[in-house]
Amino acid sequence: MLAFWVCSSTVASSSFDLPTLLKEPSVDAVLVLCGKAYLFPLTFIATMMCVVHTVFAVMNMTTFECGKGPRHVDYLKGTRETDFPFSKGLDQNLRIFCCQRDAACIWLTGEAQWKPILWQTPGKIIRDSEDWWEHPWQNKYWSCC
Repeated sequence: MLAFWVCSSTVASSSFDLPTLLKEPSVDAVLVLCGKAYLFPLTFIATMMCVVHTVFAVMNMTTFECGKGPRHVDYLKGTRETDFPFSKGLDQNLRIFCCQRDAACIWLTGEAQWKPILWQTPGKIIRDSEDWWEHPWQNKYWSCC
């Protein structure tokens, strides 16, 4: 993604734009405009993918769980869209995302074999809790969705 940003900023720094192309048509101007038309959407899409997957890492969620939702995923039955039943807090979620199945961590700890993880089913979700910090989407004082 950094490469997209660097390429886009390089192409954007060009003095060629549509009015220049209309005044003096040249191959250079056409190439720069084609580069802009190609790189800017790709950069936007890569940035959006980075943002969405960062949110997934922070919420300890997968694309499948988010896309299908609780109506189509058996182990999410009884939850709502904004419950995030597997979230364990920001620090623990990022630790799981970055280090739990990382090849470098496995190499450092000396574990050579892959072992399946037995995930716990989601616990009871308290919807009318007074603890608004732990339940920001729906609590006694606020209901988002």
